[in-house]
Amino acid sequence: MLLLMKINAAHYKTGKVVEFTFRDGRLVSSRPSRSRTGLLYGPGLFDIQVNGFAGVDFNHADFTPESFRVAVHAMWRYGTTHVMPTIITAPPEKMAFYLGVIRDAMGRFPELRRCMAGVHQEGPYFANLDGVRGAHPPENIVLPTVPHFNSMQKAAGGMIRMLTLAPEVKGALPFIRTLSKRGVMIAIGHTHSTPVEIRAGVDAGARISTHLGNGSEQIMPRHHNYMLAQLADDRLYASFIPDGHHLPPFVLQTFFRAKPAEKRILTTDCMAAAGAPVGRYTIGRLVVEVGRDRQVRQPGKPNFAGSAITMDEGITNAVRLGGVSLQEAWDMSSVYAWNLMRRASLVREPSLGDTFIIARHAGGRFGVQATVIGRKLVYSR
Repeated sequence: MLLLMKINAAHYKTGKVVEFTFRDGRLVSSRPSRSRTGLLYGPGLFDIQVNGFAGVDFNHADFTPESFRVAVHAMWRYGTTHVMPTIITAPPEKMAFYLGVIRDAMGRFPELRRCMAGVHQEGPYFANLDGVRGAHPPENIVLPTVPHFNSMQKAAGGMIRMLTLAPEVKGALPFIRTLSKRGVMIAIGHTHSTPVEIRAGVDAGARISTHLGNGSEQIMPRHHNYMLAQLADDRLYASFIPDGHHLPPFVLQTFFRAKPAEKRILTTDCMAAAGAPVGRYTIGRLVVEVGRDRQVRQPGKPNFAGSAITMDEGITNAVRLGGVSLQEAWDMSSVYAWNLMRRASLVREPSLGDTFIIARHAGGRFGVQATVIGRKLVYSR
């Protein structure tokens, strides 16, 4: 018996309604419709920084290809159709192990290969200062060298396509130039740079600021600081964590106004608690606690250690707290990330007729109703 399902949804920008017909979970037709609908459709969401999801920590000894598959499948419920799993600072052998798990998962599970835009390596080439390095262990922070990176890339099977570093550390500028020529997207983060050093990093090839406004010290020079320098350089994209905690609403609004619209990207920077209940989780070697307020903290400490947000919640918050339109927030969660990563991604940007999400925006909340990847209905509420 064939299962037939029809869904009417309006394009998130034009408002034109389309009737999507699915047979046994596969999209068989899409045609214009005059029906009224409260649903919207648009591109699937693309998260460029994910440390874990649905109880799975990508930086833990228990990480397996099977658990990675569970995490990616869980992301589909929240509209994330493409992802960059993020491996953070750790001893080289541990980073290589986590990268190898992702590589093995890609070989074993074909559906994951369609979703994986590449691995994001965050660290260990950072400024080794309190506050600036965030949750990254100080004893594992090292200077950037091509041989060190080559060992990571070998473990990943060539899948590292984004790397976050501090451009002021010794050897960073020639390192940035070398990796940029090899097609790796260079991001600036966990830095203590001067504005001159930020400019030098961008001149060398850096193209995005990682979770701008976080991974930074509490007190810095009033004008000549790395945050303002990154906001002012229009060559740089910037990713933002719109969970309402990492950036207060007035800061999020200010940052959105400072960056050209097409250079803003929403990311979760989430860890294992995203898409999971409150409780205790790990992020690398750290044990963290997630309460009812969904803030991720080390027990008894005030500092953040990742987020527990999902991409659909990010859109809700960008509209509610950041003051942008729904269409802008949707583009910041999909189109603009592709504009940045198109040349570096492991996969091609999908067409809207092939991969998309259907959502409802009501009562100030953005909720995913269905996710379609490669014309297959992978999630339906």
